[in-house]
Amino acid sequence: MSSIARWANTNLLTIWRAGVPDKFGAAVFGDPEYCWCSYRIGGKDSYTDQYGVEFMPSTIYWTELLEEDKATFIAAPTFGDKMALGFYTGSPIDTAADIKSITVDDASMFGSAEMPDYVLGV
Repeated sequence: MSSIARWANTNLLTIWRAGVPDKFGAAVFGDPEYCWCSYRIGGKDSYTDQYGVEFMPSTIYWTELLEEDKATFIAAPTFGDKMALGFYTGSPIDTAADIKSITVDDASMFGSAEMPDYVLGV
């Protein structure tokens, strides 16, 4: 969300970055990163995944990837990353979801320093 709507991001989101597979082919994830978000569970809007397949996300998250300190930003997520609502440490929790949809909304209309907004579907 742009700084104009930043007040809406009151929930902490944990993101684990997908790394390269280990020697056995299992996914390896990086240390958790945290950012503020707002979310919607359910709904009837359909989205398209990275392969062009339409799906109904169980949850949509809105974020500008602002860190806990509310001064710096984390890098944009990619397909294959996992995330969960809340603060978690260590490896991805069992209920962490794969990011299936990433939409980037330009927020520069609110000022040249505005970061883009991200809509993430799982």
